Amino acid sequence: MKVLLVASEAPPVVSGVARSVGRLADGLAELGHDVDVVSMADVPHWYVGEWRVSAFVATWPRLLRRIHRADVVNLHGPVPTMSDAFLALWRTVPKGRRPPLVYTHHCTIELDGLKTACRAYTRVHERLAHLADRIVVTTDSYQEILADGGRTPVDVVPWGVDMPADHHRPLLPRPGPLRVLCVGQMRPYKGMDRLVRATAGIPGIEATLVGGGSLEHELRRLAAHLGGGNITFAGRVHDDALPGLYAAHDVVALPSVTKLEAFGITLLEGMSAGCVPVASDLPGVRDVAGPTGILVPPGDIAALRRALLDLASEPRRLHALRDASRRRATTFAWDEVVDGYDAALHTAAGIERTTIDLTRPHATAHLVPTRRRRRPALIGLRPRRLPTESAAAEGEQAIPGRHLSQPRDLHEPPLRRVVAGNGVEEDEVWVRPRDAEDLTDVGRPQPVEGKVGALRLAEQATPGAYPDPRP
Repeated sequence: MKVLLVASEAPPVVSGVARSVGRLADGLAELGHDVDVVSMADVPHWYVGEWRVSAFVATWPRLLRRIHRADVVNLHGPVPTMSDAFLALWRTVPKGRRPPLVYTHHCTIELDGLKTACRAYTRVHERLAHLADRIVVTTDSYQEILADGGRTPVDVVPWGVDMPADHHRPLLPRPGPLRVLCVGQMRPYKGMDRLVRATAGIPGIEATLVGGGSLEHELRRLAAHLGGGNITFAGRVHDDALPGLYAAHDVVALPSVTKLEAFGITLLEGMSAGCVPVASDLPGVRDVAGPTGILVPPGDIAALRRALLDLASEPRRLHALRDASRRRATTFAWDEVVDGYDAALHTAAGIERTTIDLTRPHATAHLVPTRRRRRPALIGLRPRRLPTESAAAEGEQAIPGRHLSQPRDLHEPPLRRVVAGNGVEEDEVWVRPRDAEDLTDVGRPQPVEGKVGALRLAEQATPGAYPDPRP
Protein backbone atom coordinates (compact mmCIF):
# COMPACT_ATOMS: atom_id res chain seq x y z
CA MET A 1 0.00 0.00 0.00
CA LYS A 2 0.98 3.65 -0.39
CA VAL A 3 1.26 5.00 3.17
CA LEU A 4 1.47 8.71 3.97
CA LEU A 5 3.02 9.19 7.42
CA VAL A 6 2.59 12.67 8.97
CA ALA A 7 4.50 13.49 12.18
CA SER A 8 6.10 16.43 13.94
CA GLU A 9 9.61 14.99 13.73
CA ALA A 10 11.44 12.43 11.62
CA PRO A 11 15.10 11.59 11.00
CA PRO A 12 17.61 13.20 10.82
CA VAL A 13 16.07 15.06 13.79
CA VAL A 14 17.30 13.50 17.05
CA SER A 15 14.43 12.83 19.46
CA GLY A 16 12.37 9.95 20.76
CA VAL A 17 9.51 10.79 18.39
CA ALA A 18 11.82 11.07 15.38
CA ARG A 19 13.54 7.79 16.20
CA SER A 20 10.22 5.96 16.56
CA VAL A 21 8.77 7.44 13.38
CA GLY A 22 11.94 6.57 11.49
CA ARG A 23 11.92 2.97 12.65
CA LEU A 24 8.22 2.66 11.81
CA ALA A 25 8.70 4.08 8.31
CA ASP A 26 11.67 1.79 7.65
CA GLY A 27 9.80 -1.26 8.96
CA LEU A 28 6.73 -0.60 6.83
CA ALA A 29 8.95 -0.10 3.79
CA GLU A 30 10.61 -3.46 4.47
CA LEU A 31 7.16 -5.05 4.36
CA GLY A 32 6.74 -3.62 0.88
CA HIS A 33 4.68 -0.51 1.62
CA ASP A 34 5.49 2.66 -0.31
CA VAL A 35 6.02 5.10 2.59
CA ASP A 36 5.92 8.89 2.17
CA VAL A 37 6.89 10.93 5.27
CA VAL A 38 5.81 14.50 6.00
CA SER A 39 7.26 16.26 9.06
CA MET A 40 7.60 19.76 10.47
CA ALA A 41 10.70 20.11 8.29
CA ASP A 42 8.32 20.25 5.28
CA VAL A 43 6.19 22.99 6.86
CA PRO A 44 7.18 26.64 7.56
CA HIS A 45 7.46 26.99 11.33
CA TRP A 46 8.81 29.25 14.06
CA TYR A 47 9.89 28.78 17.64
CA VAL A 48 8.12 30.61 20.45
CA GLY A 49 10.27 29.81 23.46
CA GLU A 50 10.28 26.01 23.70
CA TRP A 51 7.40 25.50 21.30
CA ARG A 52 6.93 25.46 17.55
CA VAL A 53 4.19 27.26 15.69
CA SER A 54 3.66 26.15 12.11
CA ALA A 55 1.95 27.44 8.99
CA PHE A 56 0.49 24.02 8.34
CA VAL A 57 -2.85 25.38 7.10
CA ALA A 58 -1.06 27.30 4.35
CA THR A 59 0.58 24.09 3.11
CA TRP A 60 -2.68 22.09 3.07
CA PRO A 61 -3.38 22.51 -0.67
CA ARG A 62 0.09 21.16 -1.49
CA LEU A 63 -0.29 18.31 1.01
CA LEU A 64 -3.61 17.33 -0.58
CA ARG A 65 -1.78 16.07 -3.66
CA ARG A 66 0.18 13.63 -1.50
CA ILE A 67 -2.99 12.64 0.39
CA HIS A 68 -4.80 11.79 -2.85
CA ARG A 69 -1.92 9.50 -3.88
CA ALA A 70 -2.05 7.55 -0.59
CA ASP A 71 -4.01 4.37 0.13
CA VAL A 72 -3.95 5.13 3.87
CA VAL A 73 -2.69 7.99 6.07
CA ASN A 74 -1.03 7.69 9.49
CA LEU A 75 -1.08 10.98 11.42
CA HIS A 76 0.92 11.40 14.65
CA GLY A 77 -0.02 13.93 17.35
CA PRO A 78 -0.94 15.94 19.24
CA VAL A 79 1.15 18.68 17.65
CA PRO A 80 -0.35 22.16 18.14
CA THR A 81 -0.95 23.96 14.81
CA MET A 82 -0.17 20.75 12.89
CA SER A 83 -2.07 17.60 13.89
CA ASP A 84 -5.05 19.62 15.09
CA ALA A 85 -5.15 21.56 11.81
CA PHE A 86 -4.85 18.32 9.84
CA LEU A 87 -7.78 16.73 11.68
CA ALA A 88 -9.92 19.87 11.42
CA LEU A 89 -9.35 20.04 7.66
CA TRP A 90 -9.71 16.29 7.10
CA ARG A 91 -13.45 16.31 6.50
CA THR A 92 -13.02 19.00 3.83
CA VAL A 93 -11.44 16.33 1.62
CA PRO A 94 -14.14 14.91 -0.69
CA LYS A 95 -15.22 11.53 0.64
CA GLY A 96 -14.46 9.78 -2.63
CA ARG A 97 -10.86 11.04 -2.54
CA ARG A 98 -10.30 10.71 1.21
CA PRO A 99 -8.13 7.71 2.11
CA PRO A 100 -8.57 5.91 5.46
CA LEU A 101 -6.91 7.70 8.39
CA VAL A 102 -5.09 6.08 11.32
CA TYR A 103 -4.24 8.54 14.09
CA THR A 104 -1.38 7.80 16.52
CA HIS A 105 -1.75 9.57 19.87
CA HIS A 106 1.58 10.14 21.64
CA CYS A 107 0.89 12.19 24.77
CA THR A 108 -1.18 14.84 26.51
CA ILE A 109 -0.24 18.51 26.07
CA GLU A 110 0.50 19.97 29.52
CA LEU A 111 2.37 23.26 30.10
CA ASP A 112 3.15 24.97 33.38
CA GLY A 113 1.05 28.10 33.81
CA LEU A 114 -1.33 27.10 31.03
CA LYS A 115 -2.99 24.03 32.52
CA THR A 116 -6.55 25.29 32.04
CA ALA A 117 -5.90 26.15 28.39
CA CYS A 118 -4.14 22.82 27.89
CA ARG A 119 -7.07 20.87 29.31
CA ALA A 120 -9.41 22.67 26.90
CA TYR A 121 -7.06 21.98 23.98
CA THR A 122 -6.81 18.30 24.95
CA ARG A 123 -10.60 17.91 25.00
CA VAL A 124 -10.91 19.46 21.52
CA HIS A 125 -8.03 17.47 20.07
CA GLU A 126 -9.31 14.16 21.44
CA ARG A 127 -12.70 14.83 19.83
CA LEU A 128 -10.95 15.60 16.55
CA ALA A 129 -8.94 12.37 16.91
CA HIS A 130 -12.16 10.37 16.70
CA LEU A 131 -12.63 11.63 13.13
CA ALA A 132 -10.00 9.04 12.22
CA ASP A 133 -10.95 5.54 11.15
CA ARG A 134 -8.67 4.04 13.78
CA ILE A 135 -6.55 5.27 16.71
CA VAL A 136 -3.23 3.82 17.87
CA VAL A 137 -1.72 4.46 21.32
CA THR A 138 1.41 3.08 22.96
CA THR A 139 0.05 1.96 26.34
CA ASP A 140 -3.05 0.67 28.08
CA SER A 141 -3.25 3.92 30.07
CA TYR A 142 -3.76 5.96 26.93
CA GLN A 143 -6.13 3.40 25.48
CA GLU A 144 -8.42 4.07 28.45
CA ILE A 145 -8.06 7.83 27.94
CA LEU A 146 -8.73 7.83 24.20
CA ALA A 147 -11.45 5.16 24.25
CA ASP A 148 -13.47 7.05 26.85
CA GLY A 149 -16.61 8.34 25.17
CA GLY A 150 -15.38 7.72 21.64
CA ARG A 151 -16.56 5.34 18.95
CA THR A 152 -13.28 4.94 17.07
CA PRO A 153 -11.44 1.64 17.76
CA VAL A 154 -8.25 2.18 19.76
CA ASP A 155 -5.33 -0.23 19.32
CA VAL A 156 -2.34 -0.51 21.68
CA VAL A 157 1.00 -0.78 19.88
CA PRO A 158 3.94 -0.03 22.24
CA TRP A 159 7.21 1.23 20.83
CA GLY A 160 10.10 -1.21 20.55
CA VAL A 161 13.75 -1.59 21.42
CA ASP A 162 16.75 -3.37 19.94
CA MET A 163 18.18 -5.88 22.39
CA PRO A 164 21.99 -5.99 22.74
CA ALA A 165 23.70 -8.99 21.16
CA ASP A 166 24.83 -10.21 24.60
CA HIS A 167 21.46 -9.86 26.33
CA HIS A 168 21.36 -13.62 27.02
CA ARG A 169 24.44 -13.42 29.23
CA PRO A 170 23.84 -13.34 33.00
CA LEU A 171 24.09 -9.94 34.65
CA LEU A 172 26.89 -9.76 37.20
CA PRO A 173 26.62 -7.77 40.46
CA ARG A 174 28.70 -4.59 40.34
CA PRO A 175 30.51 -3.21 43.38
CA GLY A 176 30.83 0.50 43.98
CA PRO A 177 28.35 3.37 43.86
CA LEU A 178 24.92 3.23 42.24
CA ARG A 179 25.34 4.50 38.69
CA VAL A 180 22.34 6.48 37.42
CA LEU A 181 21.88 7.50 33.77
CA CYS A 182 19.42 10.02 32.36
CA VAL A 183 19.17 10.50 28.58
CA GLY A 184 17.06 13.14 26.88
CA GLN A 185 16.56 16.70 25.77
CA MET A 186 17.31 19.19 28.52
CA ARG A 187 13.95 20.91 28.45
CA PRO A 188 11.73 21.96 31.37
CA TYR A 189 9.24 19.08 31.17
CA LYS A 190 12.04 16.48 31.38
CA GLY A 191 12.63 17.35 35.04
CA MET A 192 16.41 16.90 34.94
CA ASP A 193 16.82 19.63 37.54
CA ARG A 194 14.98 17.33 39.97
CA LEU A 195 17.50 14.57 39.30
CA VAL A 196 20.39 16.98 39.86
CA ARG A 197 18.89 18.14 43.18
CA ALA A 198 18.16 14.54 44.22
CA THR A 199 21.69 13.25 43.58
CA ALA A 200 24.11 16.17 43.98
CA GLY A 201 26.67 15.42 46.68
CA ILE A 202 24.95 12.19 47.79
CA PRO A 203 27.53 9.53 48.79
CA GLY A 204 27.12 6.20 47.03
CA ILE A 205 25.41 7.64 43.94
CA GLU A 206 26.92 8.78 40.65
CA ALA A 207 24.72 10.38 38.00
CA THR A 208 25.36 10.92 34.28
CA LEU A 209 23.20 13.25 32.18
CA VAL A 210 23.28 12.76 28.41
CA GLY A 211 21.81 15.27 25.98
CA GLY A 212 21.59 18.97 25.35
CA GLY A 213 19.04 21.72 25.14
CA SER A 214 17.94 25.08 26.44
CA LEU A 215 18.54 24.17 30.09
CA GLU A 216 21.99 22.60 29.77
CA HIS A 217 23.98 25.58 31.08
CA GLU A 218 21.48 26.15 33.88
CA LEU A 219 21.72 22.50 34.94
CA ARG A 220 25.51 22.64 34.95
CA ARG A 221 25.43 25.75 37.17
CA LEU A 222 22.91 24.10 39.49
CA ALA A 223 25.09 21.00 39.87
CA ALA A 224 28.16 23.11 40.63
CA HIS A 225 26.21 25.18 43.16
CA LEU A 226 24.98 22.04 44.97
CA GLY A 227 28.43 20.46 45.10
CA GLY A 228 27.53 17.89 42.46
CA GLY A 229 31.00 16.50 41.84
CA ASN A 230 29.29 13.13 41.47
CA ILE A 231 27.30 14.37 38.44
CA THR A 232 28.73 14.08 34.92
CA PHE A 233 27.39 15.97 31.91
CA ALA A 234 28.22 13.90 28.84
CA GLY A 235 26.60 16.25 26.32
CA ARG A 236 25.07 14.94 23.12
CA VAL A 237 26.31 11.51 22.09
CA HIS A 238 25.77 9.48 18.95
CA ASP A 239 23.13 6.75 19.07
CA ASP A 240 25.85 4.17 18.50
CA ALA A 241 27.45 5.15 21.84
CA LEU A 242 24.26 4.82 23.89
CA PRO A 243 24.27 1.00 24.33
CA GLY A 244 27.69 1.18 25.99
CA LEU A 245 26.54 3.94 28.30
CA TYR A 246 23.43 2.03 29.33
CA ALA A 247 25.49 -1.11 29.95
CA ALA A 248 27.79 0.83 32.29
CA HIS A 249 24.94 1.99 34.57
CA ASP A 250 22.57 0.39 37.06
CA VAL A 251 19.59 2.72 36.79
CA VAL A 252 17.94 4.63 33.94
CA ALA A 253 16.04 7.65 35.28
CA LEU A 254 13.16 9.56 33.71
CA PRO A 255 12.18 12.34 36.15
CA SER A 256 9.72 14.10 33.79
CA VAL A 257 7.19 16.40 35.43
CA THR A 258 4.33 16.68 32.91
CA LYS A 259 2.20 14.41 30.73
CA LEU A 260 4.21 15.45 27.69
CA GLU A 261 6.21 12.38 28.72
CA ALA A 262 3.95 9.47 27.83
CA PHE A 263 6.15 6.45 27.18
CA GLY A 264 9.90 6.78 27.58
CA ILE A 265 11.94 5.16 24.80
CA THR A 266 15.06 5.74 26.92
CA LEU A 267 13.54 3.59 29.67
CA LEU A 268 13.26 0.67 27.26
CA GLU A 269 16.78 1.23 25.97
CA GLY A 270 18.15 1.20 29.51
CA MET A 271 16.10 -1.83 30.50
CA SER A 272 17.43 -3.75 27.49
CA ALA A 273 20.94 -3.29 28.94
CA GLY A 274 19.91 -4.29 32.46
CA CYS A 275 19.13 -0.90 33.99
CA VAL A 276 16.36 -0.52 36.56
CA PRO A 277 13.87 2.17 35.48
CA VAL A 278 13.20 4.87 38.08
CA ALA A 279 10.59 7.20 36.64
CA SER A 280 7.79 9.63 37.35
CA ASP A 281 4.37 8.12 37.90
CA LEU A 282 2.74 9.46 34.72
CA PRO A 283 0.22 7.83 32.34
CA GLY A 284 2.09 5.70 29.83
CA VAL A 285 5.40 5.96 31.69
CA ARG A 286 4.03 3.85 34.51
CA ASP A 287 3.05 1.15 32.00
CA VAL A 288 6.67 0.84 30.89
CA ALA A 289 8.55 1.31 34.18
CA GLY A 290 6.08 0.12 36.79
CA PRO A 291 6.32 -3.68 36.58
CA THR A 292 10.10 -3.91 37.16
CA GLY A 293 11.10 -0.44 38.35
CA ILE A 294 10.27 2.27 40.85
CA LEU A 295 7.71 5.03 40.31
CA VAL A 296 7.86 8.35 42.15
CA PRO A 297 5.43 11.29 42.18
CA PRO A 298 6.33 13.76 39.40
CA GLY A 299 8.57 16.54 40.70
CA ASP A 300 9.06 14.97 44.15
CA ILE A 301 12.80 15.37 44.75
CA ALA A 302 12.76 13.67 48.16
CA ALA A 303 10.93 10.60 46.79
CA LEU A 304 13.36 10.34 43.89
CA ARG A 305 16.38 10.56 46.21
CA ARG A 306 14.85 7.97 48.55
CA ALA A 307 14.19 5.54 45.69
CA LEU A 308 17.80 5.77 44.51
CA LEU A 309 19.21 5.43 48.03
CA ASP A 310 17.06 2.35 48.62
CA LEU A 311 18.47 0.70 45.51
CA ALA A 312 22.02 1.66 46.50
CA SER A 313 21.58 0.08 49.93
CA GLU A 314 19.98 -3.17 48.67
CA PRO A 315 22.33 -4.79 46.13
CA ARG A 316 20.32 -8.03 45.96
CA ARG A 317 17.11 -6.20 45.18
CA LEU A 318 18.96 -4.04 42.64
CA HIS A 319 20.34 -7.11 40.88
CA ALA A 320 16.92 -8.82 40.80
CA LEU A 321 15.27 -5.73 39.34
CA ARG A 322 18.03 -5.34 36.75
CA ASP A 323 17.49 -8.90 35.59
CA ALA A 324 13.69 -8.53 35.55
CA SER A 325 13.92 -5.24 33.63
CA ARG A 326 16.08 -6.76 30.92
CA ARG A 327 13.73 -9.72 30.54
CA ARG A 328 10.77 -7.36 30.30
CA ALA A 329 12.51 -5.34 27.57
CA THR A 330 12.56 -8.43 25.35
CA THR A 331 8.76 -8.17 25.10
CA PHE A 332 9.08 -4.86 23.23
CA ALA A 333 10.30 -5.89 19.75
CA TRP A 334 10.34 -3.54 16.77
CA ASP A 335 8.99 -6.37 14.61
CA GLU A 336 5.90 -6.33 16.81
CA VAL A 337 5.56 -2.55 16.39
CA VAL A 338 5.66 -2.78 12.61
CA ASP A 339 3.32 -5.79 12.63
CA GLY A 340 0.84 -3.90 14.81
CA TYR A 341 0.82 -0.89 12.49
CA ASP A 342 0.63 -3.13 9.45
CA ALA A 343 -2.51 -4.68 10.92
CA ALA A 344 -4.04 -1.30 11.83
CA LEU A 345 -3.37 0.13 8.38
CA HIS A 346 -4.80 -2.93 6.64
CA THR A 347 -7.89 -2.86 8.85
CA ALA A 348 -8.47 0.85 8.25
CA ALA A 349 -8.05 0.31 4.51
CA GLY A 350 -10.51 -2.60 4.57
CA ILE A 351 -7.91 -5.20 3.62
CA GLU A 352 -8.37 -8.27 5.81
CA ARG A 353 -5.36 -10.15 7.08
CA THR A 354 -6.23 -13.84 7.50
CA THR A 355 -4.73 -16.92 9.05
CA ILE A 356 -4.92 -20.66 8.53
CA ASP A 357 -4.91 -22.28 11.96
CA LEU A 358 -3.19 -25.67 12.14
CA THR A 359 -3.73 -28.11 14.97
CA ARG A 360 -0.52 -30.03 14.42
CA PRO A 361 2.59 -30.01 12.19
CA HIS A 362 2.01 -31.15 8.59
CA ALA A 363 -1.76 -30.76 9.07
CA THR A 364 -4.35 -29.19 6.81
CA ALA A 365 -6.82 -26.54 7.88
CA HIS A 366 -9.29 -23.91 6.74
CA LEU A 367 -8.96 -20.14 6.47
CA VAL A 368 -10.28 -18.13 9.41
CA PRO A 369 -10.16 -14.35 10.13
CA THR A 370 -7.14 -13.09 12.01
CA ARG A 371 -7.69 -12.08 15.62
CA ARG A 372 -5.14 -9.52 16.85
CA ARG A 373 -3.30 -10.64 19.96
CA ARG A 374 0.09 -9.98 21.49
CA ARG A 375 2.56 -12.69 20.50
CA PRO A 376 5.50 -13.88 22.61
CA ALA A 377 8.71 -11.89 22.45
CA LEU A 378 10.55 -14.63 20.56
CA ILE A 379 8.66 -13.51 17.47
CA GLY A 380 11.52 -11.05 17.04
CA LEU A 381 13.62 -13.94 15.68
CA ARG A 382 12.28 -14.66 12.22
CA PRO A 383 14.10 -17.55 10.50
CA ARG A 384 13.05 -17.75 6.89
CA ARG A 385 12.79 -21.21 5.31
CA LEU A 386 11.16 -22.69 2.25
CA PRO A 387 9.36 -26.00 1.93
CA THR A 388 12.04 -28.42 0.81
CA GLU A 389 12.20 -31.72 -1.03
CA SER A 390 12.40 -33.44 2.35
CA ALA A 391 8.75 -32.50 2.82
CA ALA A 392 7.79 -34.32 -0.34
CA ALA A 393 9.82 -37.31 0.83
CA GLU A 394 7.68 -37.34 3.95
CA GLY A 395 4.53 -37.45 1.83
CA GLU A 396 3.68 -33.77 2.17
CA GLN A 397 3.00 -31.35 -0.67
CA ALA A 398 5.38 -28.40 -0.47
CA ILE A 399 4.02 -24.94 -1.17
CA PRO A 400 5.60 -23.62 -4.39
CA GLY A 401 7.86 -20.75 -3.45
CA ARG A 402 11.42 -19.58 -3.02
CA HIS A 403 13.80 -17.68 -0.79
CA LEU A 404 13.67 -13.88 -0.85
CA SER A 405 17.26 -13.86 -2.08
CA GLN A 406 16.53 -15.91 -5.19
CA PRO A 407 16.65 -13.91 -8.47
CA ARG A 408 13.31 -13.02 -9.98
CA ASP A 409 12.27 -12.84 -13.60
CA LEU A 410 10.80 -9.37 -14.05
CA HIS A 411 8.44 -10.72 -16.71
CA GLU A 412 6.79 -13.24 -14.44
CA PRO A 413 3.47 -12.50 -12.67
CA PRO A 414 3.53 -10.70 -9.30
CA LEU A 415 4.18 -12.90 -6.28
CA ARG A 416 2.52 -12.96 -2.89
CA ARG A 417 4.47 -13.11 0.34
CA VAL A 418 3.10 -15.72 2.74
CA VAL A 419 4.14 -15.58 6.38
CA ALA A 420 3.97 -18.79 8.38
CA GLY A 421 4.32 -18.88 12.15
CA ASN A 422 3.46 -20.77 15.30
CA GLY A 423 3.37 -17.76 17.64
CA VAL A 424 7.06 -18.17 18.43
CA GLU A 425 8.79 -17.93 15.07
CA GLU A 426 7.82 -17.02 11.55
CA ASP A 427 8.90 -18.13 8.08
CA GLU A 428 8.39 -16.32 4.79
CA VAL A 429 7.83 -17.86 1.38
CA TRP A 430 6.82 -16.49 -1.99
CA VAL A 431 4.01 -18.15 -3.90
CA ARG A 432 2.49 -17.62 -7.33
CA PRO A 433 -0.86 -15.80 -7.40
CA ARG A 434 -2.83 -18.97 -8.19
CA ASP A 435 -1.23 -20.71 -5.21
CA ALA A 436 -2.02 -17.72 -3.03
CA GLU A 437 -5.63 -17.88 -4.19
CA ASP A 438 -5.71 -21.53 -3.14
CA LEU A 439 -4.40 -20.56 0.27
CA THR A 440 -7.04 -17.85 0.65
CA ASP A 441 -9.93 -19.94 -0.66
CA VAL A 442 -12.14 -20.34 2.38
CA GLY A 443 -12.92 -23.96 3.01
CA ARG A 444 -10.16 -25.41 0.86
CA PRO A 445 -7.56 -27.19 3.00
CA GLN A 446 -3.91 -26.83 2.02
CA PRO A 447 -0.99 -29.05 3.12
CA VAL A 448 1.69 -27.03 4.86
CA GLU A 449 5.27 -28.17 5.44
CA GLY A 450 7.23 -27.44 8.58
CA LYS A 451 6.52 -26.77 12.20
CA VAL A 452 4.04 -23.97 11.69
CA GLY A 453 0.92 -23.01 13.54
CA ALA A 454 -0.56 -20.51 11.09
CA LEU A 455 -0.22 -19.02 7.65
CA ARG A 456 -0.88 -15.34 7.08
CA LEU A 457 -1.21 -13.93 3.60
CA ALA A 458 0.65 -10.64 3.40
CA GLU A 459 -0.10 -8.05 0.76
CA GLN A 460 0.56 -8.55 -2.92
CA ALA A 461 3.83 -7.22 -4.30
CA THR A 462 5.43 -6.88 -7.68
CA PRO A 463 8.68 -8.74 -8.34
CA GLY A 464 11.64 -7.10 -6.66
CA ALA A 465 9.50 -5.06 -4.26
CA TYR A 466 10.82 -6.94 -1.24
CA PRO A 467 14.64 -6.93 -1.18
CA ASP A 468 16.34 -9.62 0.86
CA PRO A 469 16.73 -8.05 4.36
CA ARG A 470 19.41 -10.50 5.41
CA PRO A 471 23.08 -9.48 5.26
